[in-house]
Amino acid sequence: MSKIHISPLKIKRYVPSDNPLTVKIARMCISVEDFNLESMGYIAKEIPNLDQASSEIRGIYFLRNTFGTALELKGAIESIRQNKAFKDFIE
Repeated sequence: MSKIHISPLKIKRYVPSDNPLTVKIARMCISVEDFNLESMGYIAKEIPNLDQASSEIRGIYFLRNTFGTALELKGAIESIRQNKAFKDFIE
């Protein structure tokens, strides 16, 4: 069995909290990664550690989560589109 090492990320170093647009973009990036992970969990043929009940139940779990994540992503994109700094940048 492989070991997992988790290191905390000091997100303030990369995403300054004093800039609302960067916070919104970070939210969108996290949602995109969640969506990618959930999609892979749904389409994987098997994931032994997660398939103890069945691969079908695992697939349904990930599929359900992709819908919620898609809504989060939509909200993040809409929030960015409404941001004045983003509108100014696009223009």
